[in-house]
Amino acid sequence: MKLYYMDIIKIWVFYFRDFLVRNFMVNPKALLYNDELFYFNGIKLLLYYLFRLLPFCFIKTLLGLFNIRIIYKLDSIYNLSNIQHNHIVPIILQFVFEAELTEITYEKDFTTIIKYYNSTIPLQFIITENNLKDYKKIKLKYFNKEKIVDKLVNINNFIKLPIYKLFEN
Repeated sequence: MKLYYMDIIKIWVFYFRDFLVRNFMVNPKALLYNDELFYFNGIKLLLYYLFRLLPFCFIKTLLGLFNIRIIYKLDSIYNLSNIQHNHIVPIILQFVFEAELTEITYEKDFTTIIKYYNSTIPLQFIITENNLKDYKKIKLKYFNKEKIVDKLVNINNFIKLPIYKLFEN
């Protein structure tokens, strides 16, 4: 099989585009240090613009030296840098936030939105990012070992833990 010059040029253009997207089109959202979230607001907004100017692979490596992880958005998916293990969550059938205010139960269905979050992102980030501070419980329904599990979880018990901890017994 012959490789023509046009094929080689297409390959290099693809790799160059991929490098640009992965390093300069990343949208940093928050820093995670010792289970505390630090959002980019106020004076930290300058840090956000610095992160947008420098290549993301450099930022991720530099923050990894200080054991600081960054929550970032790439291609509509929220990720967490410097993850040692990927955790697989079961098939989620229902993920609903519940709030009880003045004897009325409010529900916010989050089933279709949860797929855009990596399973290692803290629940606190999801609540803050989507303005869900009034909600106190999560109603879960998922497949686990060939059976359907229904669970009602208090948010305060899992606020600083990653998403995958919600599905552990």
